[in-house]
Amino acid sequence: MKVELDRYPVALAAKSTPPPRFPAEVVNFIYFRALAGKTPAIVLCAALSWGSALTGDNASSVPSPFADEVVYLIMIDRFHDGKPSNNLGGVDPRDPAALDRDATGFDPYDYGYFQGGDFAGVEEKLDYIRGLGVTAIWLTPVCENKVAEYGSAGYHGYWTLDFTDTDPHFGSKDELRALVDAVHARGMKIYLDIVVNHTANVIHYADGDYGFRPDPPHPVTIPGGGLRAKRPLWLNNPAYYHNLGDYMSGRRDEPLYGESSLKGDFFGLDDLATEMPEVADGMIGIYAGWMREFRFDGFRLDTAKHVDLAFWRAFTPAMPRIAREEGIADFRVFGEVSDEPGKDGRPLLGQRFLSAFIHEKAMPSVLDFDFRLAALGFAAGGGPPRALADFFGRDGWYNVPGASAHDLPTFLGNHDLGRVGFAAMRANPGESRDDWLKRSILAHALMFFARGVPVVYYGDEQGFTGGGDGGDKYARQCMFPNSVPEYRGEPVLGTERRQGGMFFDSGSEPYGMVRELSSLRRRHPALRRGAQIARLADESAGLFAFSRIWFDVPREYVAVFNNSTSPRSGKIPTFSPAGAEYVRLFPDSLENAVTEERGLLPVSLPGLSARLYRASAPIPDAAAAPAIALTVPGPEQWTAFRRNDDGIDYPERIPLAVSVRDSAPGAVRFFLRAGGGGELFLGEDREPPYVVYFDPVLLSSSPPARFRAEYRNVHGRECGAETVVE
Repeated sequence: MKVELDRYPVALAAKSTPPPRFPAEVVNFIYFRALAGKTPAIVLCAALSWGSALTGDNASSVPSPFADEVVYLIMIDRFHDGKPSNNLGGVDPRDPAALDRDATGFDPYDYGYFQGGDFAGVEEKLDYIRGLGVTAIWLTPVCENKVAEYGSAGYHGYWTLDFTDTDPHFGSKDELRALVDAVHARGMKIYLDIVVNHTANVIHYADGDYGFRPDPPHPVTIPGGGLRAKRPLWLNNPAYYHNLGDYMSGRRDEPLYGESSLKGDFFGLDDLATEMPEVADGMIGIYAGWMREFRFDGFRLDTAKHVDLAFWRAFTPAMPRIAREEGIADFRVFGEVSDEPGKDGRPLLGQRFLSAFIHEKAMPSVLDFDFRLAALGFAAGGGPPRALADFFGRDGWYNVPGASAHDLPTFLGNHDLGRVGFAAMRANPGESRDDWLKRSILAHALMFFARGVPVVYYGDEQGFTGGGDGGDKYARQCMFPNSVPEYRGEPVLGTERRQGGMFFDSGSEPYGMVRELSSLRRRHPALRRGAQIARLADESAGLFAFSRIWFDVPREYVAVFNNSTSPRSGKIPTFSPAGAEYVRLFPDSLENAVTEERGLLPVSLPGLSARLYRASAPIPDAAAAPAIALTVPGPEQWTAFRRNDDGIDYPERIPLAVSVRDSAPGAVRFFLRAGGGGELFLGEDREPPYVVYFDPVLLSSSPPARFRAEYRNVHGRECGAETVVE
């Protein structure tokens, strides 16, 4: 097979039959085998070139179909009680044990116990969910959990005992199947939250010491009745667990608390030895079974950063492959790689770390925890827009064949960290409910207009806030009437109501806001798949703006946000000449804007508000030919820093950057030819600063290394640059 990489395949523009393409996750996997030295260079070159050949959407690293989704995250137990008869989890109400909450798991007065939500309840409210304009539902885990322990129950789904059956509090397998079928019948997708890192706490330590120690393992004991408590039965073998103690007792001076992060017990739960092939094969078998039986459209991978590299390199490519064999299209896998603010308020781990799970661990995407920190810092905290611009400016870390930052699920709150409404309240205790709601709408507009896959946390569309510290149990309120004292009386944004009643009001202001934003995203592909180009960012509270441009129809959209409580005005750079009209799409209005000299778009925004404009005319063709310059760090920097992960040394990834001179937007594709090997596609960037980060492992031990970049703008004008490092 001859591989043509020297220029764009112009024949495709004539609607010829496009070359076959590997799915993105397969291209990704081949790339990772190269990092491990397991794929010959010529095979790698051919496979990547085939997989990333320019088709109608330009390259393999452009947004995948996942970028078209709007996801709604549901904690099953807290959403809606459609079948009260299952609230006791199968315990006969005539049995004296029915009065014992630790036997049933149910206590309507305690937010740490089951409240009654179930599969039937979710199915009953599907039209309410669909009315939001969301396209997919993400369910928390459905497997049978340990009922209760230490004054709390397994209502959340993360204490799995039986990986082969549903939790009786949620309903039967038949009821889950009916729910999945009903979701699909409405044209939506459904993603399942799954757990591979640990099981419920069954194994105890005979020495009574639960502190982490790398060697030897603690002597174990299994209290009566626990020897065969888990399903499948192989999970009852203590040899398949690390038994090294609690991960939180590891070295706190390391970003992941040292070795204990991978081998320690996650909050006392039995930590599986996922590096063992038997465990990896077992987990692949378990979740392949769930996929085949229920036809889920994807998996969210819980506690991904606590699982070793070898497991993910086996598990992650296997799931989409099995899905294709089952006829499930576009099966999506995304990992939870949690991040939190450090002492300086910046992410403790950051995009370099989160992106490593895409570069090195074969994940198509991860939840964008750092977007949440940046978005809440801007919308709730009133932080400088420049910080938000800097955050998006680091998106290049995610550029690899088959993936980019556009495929990251973005979110403002969840069942662990709390809600956007609470963040607004906590940062601005003296403000009114109206101002808190404005901040929530501002944050949601940013999430829907920016790159990524928006995830709406159930209840946020009803203005839920939270109490206490705002996180964990405080952020898991019921959408149906409840008696939990911690929830009752909480303020609800967009209404004078308070928590405790039924909250499925499709006429509420927050619900209408999500519906409008979803509609805009659905009707305008640029908001889903368009390049995002930074335009304006004030140094203190004020304006932040970016353009979105879908290359298939090169028309500019301009999103502008004001996080100041006072009105702000500014002039936004655009790709248009003077006198170009921009139609205001959000909020819907007849107040359009017209560019001034040098294409500057004048805007005026009230405090805590957002605007979205669309140019009436396409982006004009550039008068001059584009030009680019390629920047490659010298060899002395290639191995200057090394990072240890899972006990393996990886060279630090190296930036390969391009500067472009052009009056129209475009895309840069990056290539590497090391020694006498074939040319390797490193990725594509459609927005400045144009950059990919590559691993020096890809370099041959023998010089030279030939780096090449190709640029093509929206009008088809092309240029290239090449640098050889001896």
